[in-house]
Amino acid sequence: MSPANQLPKLRQTPTKAQTSPRSSPRPDYVDLPRLTSSPSPQKKFTQQVIPASDEEDLDAGDSDSDMEDLLARFDPRKTAPMETSSAAPRRIFETPKAKRHMTDQFYSSPLTIQSKHAFDMKALAEDAESDKRVEESSRRHEEELAEAAEIARELAAAKRVDGNDQAFLSVVHDRGGSNAHKVLRAVQRAESGHGDARFCFFKDPYSPPAPDPVPKKMCTGPWRGFAGSASAREQYLVSGIPYTVLQKCGGLADELFDWMLSQICGSRSRLMQIEYLNLVTMCSDQIETRITPDRLRDLFNLIGSREDITSSTQDELQTNAADEETYREKDWGSVRMFLQLLAVLAPHMAVESVKYALSMLLTMAADDVILRNVEILVEHEDAVIALLAALPLPSWDGFCLDTTKRLYHNFKSQHVRIKVLMCLPISDARSHELRRRLATAFLFDDPSLGGENPEVTVTLRKMIARLDGPDFVINALTKTDWDELRANVLLLDMAIDDGSRSWAAAGLVDEKQFNAEVDQLADKLRETWRRINDSGMKIARTDAKSVLDWVGQRIQHQVRTKAKPKKNMFDEFLKEPKPDPDLPKQQDYMKHFLGKPIG
Repeated sequence: MSPANQLPKLRQTPTKAQTSPRSSPRPDYVDLPRLTSSPSPQKKFTQQVIPASDEEDLDAGDSDSDMEDLLARFDPRKTAPMETSSAAPRRIFETPKAKRHMTDQFYSSPLTIQSKHAFDMKALAEDAESDKRVEESSRRHEEELAEAAEIARELAAAKRVDGNDQAFLSVVHDRGGSNAHKVLRAVQRAESGHGDARFCFFKDPYSPPAPDPVPKKMCTGPWRGFAGSASAREQYLVSGIPYTVLQKCGGLADELFDWMLSQICGSRSRLMQIEYLNLVTMCSDQIETRITPDRLRDLFNLIGSREDITSSTQDELQTNAADEETYREKDWGSVRMFLQLLAVLAPHMAVESVKYALSMLLTMAADDVILRNVEILVEHEDAVIALLAALPLPSWDGFCLDTTKRLYHNFKSQHVRIKVLMCLPISDARSHELRRRLATAFLFDDPSLGGENPEVTVTLRKMIARLDGPDFVINALTKTDWDELRANVLLLDMAIDDGSRSWAAAGLVDEKQFNAEVDQLADKLRETWRRINDSGMKIARTDAKSVLDWVGQRIQHQVRTKAKPKKNMFDEFLKEPKPDPDLPKQQDYMKHFLGKPIG
């Protein structure tokens, strides 16, 4: 027996760490059994854990037992038998862990197939947050509307007691200066005389009538393509076949012509309206005979005009309160298409039809919707220019006089009349002259001036005298309607225009007198501007002051024949002094005084 075999077999005893109640019940290491199937020597795999020094109980156990265990573990000739324990053994090849971190942590492999949720939780959370923001925005909007109504009521109540300035100050003070834009709108509504009348040319609410069916006579023959549904008619128009049929037939039947006119104003398809318009404009002979004032009245009513306006009366037209909302759901596509129709058909219409169309368009211009909607304003200006060009020259003065009388009797308020003039374009010569005639008649409260040339009726001396009227006087004894004052100043500006006068045959004295009158007129406007106190939230007064200011500036820089000479502060020192008439007498006195003998 070899000496190695004669060594006494060391008994394996558990260490303190193994027997300590704080330690894990599992063994600290596991020895692999010797493999006998291979003749080659096998390596012994052992896994050891050095206990943590801060967890050892130095006073417990025996040092000899510890040494015996160490000798047995590091013996290269034998393998310690596997320990049996009631606890579950450790996994083989498991990396040892310090006893202070005995809690097992399991990490999933990146190659492991993970189960996916049916919904993206992040997306659901974002959708919920978006819905919450939408609800919050809607709630804030409703609160702002309620707050604006409350502000208007407070301003109206405070205005009746303390006046407009005190109303504004009280509301702003109570609310900390917030919502200034809503306060401004409320002040405008509460201010006396601020746009207290508004004219509505169209019905509100308005429901368009059902479209007229195709005439039965047109359902057969060459025009049978119009029979059928609206989509079939649209395809038929786009194909171009109606244009070929029109050229071969030499025109449209009267029934089909009238039906197409109604479709231009009442159809919901813009494409069909354009195609019908192109077909109608090709029938110039029928335009003069079929488009009468009565037919135009029906077309105006078809786009939603009021029947009391389209009649040929000259009575005063009804106006509404300015703060009422109108035309909330109005479709302006048919109105624009009808204006285009008038512009295209104007050169072929009869004179009476042209006059009637112009009178209706000028009445329509008094509605705020024309100035506020740029697209309608452009179409309206084009139609007015085309219709004015279609009027023969001999009937021009008569038309201007009739139109002036009609508008003068339809509207009594100047701030409603001025809207008509603001819609007339000044780029066209006839439109410009009509605007000046209307302004002169409205300013001097004389409708007969509309039938005369403004170059003859308007003079600067008459304008200066007009500024002395009661509606231009500002003082504490008179209650001024600021909207009317603003409108009168605009009428004055339009009536003066550019002050054109032929200076070729005029002398120098006339030109000096003209410029002196211009300066006098500007000074009177400036004096009126000084008398207006617009401190605080007086919106109507501020508007009137701004108009007075820029009209006075325009008159001095555009109507004057030459720029006003500037005063030089050094002129008083450089010019020769005027002779003093008492100077010779004073000189004789001094000579006589100095010539007396002394003593």
